[in-house]
Amino acid sequence: MSGTSTKNRKKFNVMIEASRRGEIDLILTKSISR
Repeated sequence: MSGTSTKNRKKFNVMIEASRRGEIDLILTKSISR
């Protein structure tokens, strides 16, 4: 799985779409590095 592609990350894409619809106000990440 590539960190540059979200094609196979279904739950991630669900979260992003919910954010775009205004259902999520904020997404926190612990780290963006590997």
